[in-house]
Amino acid sequence: MAPLRYGFGADYRQDRSGARVDANIVAGQDRVAAGELPTDGYTMLNASVSYHLPAPGVRLETFLRGQF
Repeated sequence: MAPLRYGFGADYRQDRSGARVDANIVAGQDRVAAGELPTDGYTMLNASVSYHLPAPGVRLETFLRGQF
């Protein structure tokens, strides 16, 4: 049986810049079948910032992304 998982995120945009943060939470699982091992829970955090560069006729974006 897959463990309980849930997540949330927020996205902010203004003019040419933006930022986003997401969190995913996974609960530990100890209800396992024979031959399987229990797993620990964990939280994963993703964050990014971006900027749209002015370029005629082309959409260019630079960004920085981190996963924790």
